[in-house]
Amino acid sequence: MEERSFITVKKPPLDVFATNSAESQANEDKGESIPGALYDRTDYPEDGDMLTYYFDHAFPMKGEPYPDAVDAILSAKKLFIKTAKFMTKHYVLSATLFLLPNVITRRLWKSLIQQYVIEFAYDMTLPHALVDKRYCRSVRELRRAGLKVVDEKYSADKNILVPFLETFASIMQWDNAHRYRFQDVAGELDKNAFEKNPSKEINRLVHIQVSRERGWHETKGRYVIAGAAMRFLMFFNPYVKRLLKDLVRETNLDEVKLDEGDDYHNLMRPDYDVHGWPMELRQNKFLKIRDEYYKNNPTRMQSGQDKYEQWTSFENLKRAVLKENGIPFILFAAIRHGNQSLVKMIETTLSLNNPSLKVAAKNIFDGQGSPKKPEEKNEVGAEPKV
Repeated sequence: MEERSFITVKKPPLDVFATNSAESQANEDKGESIPGALYDRTDYPEDGDMLTYYFDHAFPMKGEPYPDAVDAILSAKKLFIKTAKFMTKHYVLSATLFLLPNVITRRLWKSLIQQYVIEFAYDMTLPHALVDKRYCRSVRELRRAGLKVVDEKYSADKNILVPFLETFASIMQWDNAHRYRFQDVAGELDKNAFEKNPSKEINRLVHIQVSRERGWHETKGRYVIAGAAMRFLMFFNPYVKRLLKDLVRETNLDEVKLDEGDDYHNLMRPDYDVHGWPMELRQNKFLKIRDEYYKNNPTRMQSGQDKYEQWTSFENLKRAVLKENGIPFILFAAIRHGNQSLVKMIETTLSLNNPSLKVAAKNIFDGQGSPKKPEEKNEVGAEPKV
C-alpha cells in the first residue's frame, strides 16, 4: 500500500466489540474523530466484515484500524517476537524445558502461557476483540478453524489455547501489514507437504517470505527467527506439532489467502513484493486498475475533495469559535445544488429564543450592519453616550 497521509478513521461503534470493556472507549471521543483527506465512509455489512472506503481507491480496505487497538497489540507482538528471538539464541536453555518429564513440562508450559500470554498479551487486546462477523474474512476463517480444532481435540487445554488464538486474531485484525504478509504466504502453503514434514514446509515458506521483503535486514530477520522458533517448538514438543497439523488440515486456505481487493492495496507497497511481483509489474497493475476506476467514476475524486473541504472549513470555524469563547447562534452555510452555490441559514436554540438575533444576523449578512439602538437623550452639556 502506498504511503497515505491520514491519521485514523472514526472509531467503530460499540456493537462490533465482543466485550463490554469496549464501552470505556465511548467516553474518549464524543465528536467526530479526524478522518483522512480522502476517507469516505466505513460500512458494516450484514454478512460480516468492516469495510473502509476511500474516494481515491477502487477497493475498500478491510477492517477499521484506530489508535487504541493498534497500540494494544504492539506489546503482544513484541512479546512473541522477543520470545522467539530468545529461543533461537539460547537453544540449550530453551530445550531444557521440553526435555523435562512430561508432567513437569505441561505444568511449566501452562504457567508460562498463563503469565505471559493470558495475563499480559491477551488482557491488553481483549477490550478490542470483535464479535465474530466483524473480523475480516481471513481472520474469521482462522478463528473458525482454531476454535473447532480446540473444541474437538484439545478441550482440556481450552482455557489456554483460546486466549492464545484470540490474541493472534487481534494482531492479524488490527495490523494489516502483518496480515497481508501472512495471507500472501498462506497462498503458497502446500497442505500435503506440511502433513509430511511441517518443519521443512515452514522453512520453505519463510524463504519465500524473506525473498519478497524489500525492507531492512532487521525486518527480514524477524520472520527468519519466527520460523526457526516454530521449527524448534515442533522438534522438542510433539504436542505443538500435532496441534499445528490439525489446524492446517481444518483451515480453508482459499478463505485466508489474498483476494482481489487485498492484492490491490498491496500493489504500491514500497516494502513488500506481493506474490513475488517486482515493483514495475505491481505499478503497472495498479495504474491499470486506478485508471479504469477513474474512468467509470469521473466525479468520485471531486466528491472526495468537496467532502474534505467541507470538513476542514467546519473544523476551522469550530476552532475559531472556541478560541473566542463564543457561542454560535446562527450559521450561514454554503451548499451546492448542481452547479449552483446557495446560502442556507441554520439557527440554534439561542437564536430561536431571541428573534432579534435572527434579524441582526440577516442584516449583517446582507451588508446592512446591526440594527441601531434608539438614541438616548443626554443632559445639557453632557457628552453623547457611545
